[in-house]
Amino acid sequence: MNKLGIFVNFWEKSWTIDYPYYIDKVARLGYDILEFQAQPLLEIENEKLKAIKKHADDAGIKLSYSLGLNPKYDVASPDAAVRAGGVAYLSNIVEKIAVMQGELFSGVTYAGWGVPSYFVDATEKERLFERSVDSMQKVMTVAEREGVTVCCEAVNRFESPLVNTAAEAIRYADAVNSKCIGIHLDTYHMNIEENSIGDAIRLVGSRLRHFHTGENNRNTPGRGHLDWDEIFGALAEIGYQRDIVSEPFLQMGDEVGYDIRVWRNILENPTEERLDAEAAFLLDFTKGMMKKHGMYSICCKAFKNSVLSGAVFDFRLVAKKQSDGGCFSLLRVIYYRLKTLLYQGSIAMRRFLIIAILILLIIASIFLLATCDGGEDDPATTEDPTDSEWEKIVEDADLRIRYRESEHTNDYSFAAVKDKKIIYRVTPERYGYVFLGIYNTENGEQVVNEKGDYLGGYDSSSSYYYCGR
Repeated sequence: MNKLGIFVNFWEKSWTIDYPYYIDKVARLGYDILEFQAQPLLEIENEKLKAIKKHADDAGIKLSYSLGLNPKYDVASPDAAVRAGGVAYLSNIVEKIAVMQGELFSGVTYAGWGVPSYFVDATEKERLFERSVDSMQKVMTVAEREGVTVCCEAVNRFESPLVNTAAEAIRYADAVNSKCIGIHLDTYHMNIEENSIGDAIRLVGSRLRHFHTGENNRNTPGRGHLDWDEIFGALAEIGYQRDIVSEPFLQMGDEVGYDIRVWRNILENPTEERLDAEAAFLLDFTKGMMKKHGMYSICCKAFKNSVLSGAVFDFRLVAKKQSDGGCFSLLRVIYYRLKTLLYQGSIAMRRFLIIAILILLIIASIFLLATCDGGEDDPATTEDPTDSEWEKIVEDADLRIRYRESEHTNDYSFAAVKDKKIIYRVTPERYGYVFLGIYNTENGEQVVNEKGDYLGGYDSSSSYYYCGR
């Protein structure tokens, strides 16, 4: 199950922060993760780091660590002394993260953050690549010992000449060749560098270790022009179940505004109260996109931690066509889920997966034997109402809900509501799928839940669609 996070500099204009204050804030807002810059950890004693971690644990918040590497520690520098200093610097940060039992360290870790002061052509870029890989392999000895994954983030051309695309991140990770090197993608940067954000996500596939969301102009996701259906559709397709951290930068001023090059307040009058409200909007928007694309199923909690949770989806996904004309199918989602486990899972996990599949096959066989008795169906339990019976049901109903059988068809059906329970002309089970609710097409609001309870809010002037699996 994906955990959702936010970068602390959504609020804070300094890289150094009051950790307990923001841990409590994001917990109150409903987030799972607080992410912040890792370099200030070097100035904090280990006992205090442990106290920060305990505070986060008590609040139910996971901590995540990021970095834009200071050029004076550039591990791709032509100067061997600078590279050695960078290796020591990154290794020390990894050790500090390990003190806090951290698992992941992301960002521009592979070179100095920004464009070098010297000319970079194809030949020099390859030299940068080779020097960086050699340095990162040294950092990996510490990362592997401490159990911390160090991610290579693909960023835009104005922040690094070395790794700008998903393909370049894959090449870099392959060259470092360590179990503790990861790939980190960010929608803000992909919007600048990739021909297709969805294709970039699919290219990385199960190797994607960390994911940042942000609009085309560093605004809050949902406020700009990025195609979030494309983005979350691709994440669902590859079976992505790791962290999703939003990284908008909304305020000018101080070191963060300068370093990120924010020269105006993107959020008008960014008081803390308004920023909190915007953070709440951001969380709701992200959850809505995840639910829409089968990644965040509030309809079927039993699938919350299942390997197949990404396969719980509504008929909109079956009908959805990608740019290449292919169909986004259930089998493809399941394939990526299993591939992720086999690629990243331990031997114990693989054994568990095999045993689980065998148990499911046995249960399915028993069910088929129990139901295939060769006799006639019981009309009392399988026959649908006749026309006259259905007219009587509708006449007695408290409410009639009109809905589309999927978001992408114009085939309409309707259901009657009596005593806040939904009644069907044709039972969903007759078609071999499970009912997961009826939703408003415009805002995703659920008006009927998976149990058939009418939740209220139906408006005959709005459009609704059926959700099932």
